[in-house]
Amino acid sequence: PASGFVHAPSGVAIGALCGLASYYGVYVLKDKLKIDDALDVSSVHGITGIVGSLAIGLYGSLAINSAGANG
Repeated sequence: PASGFVHAPSGVAIGALCGLASYYGVYVLKDKLKIDDALDVSSVHGITGIVGSLAIGLYGSLAINSAGANG
């Protein structure tokens, strides 16, 4: 959903941020908190989805989609 609201360099930043969030989410949930999530669905999709949704609000631009809002 971010592609309709952010510039390309911002999309790369969101991707990198979500990748790091996913990696550290797996690390924290599995290794530190000892939560057994067999497929790591909660960290890969849950944490990354939350971080990505918040990042759209930070990087959103009216120049891309006039129906949105500036971040």
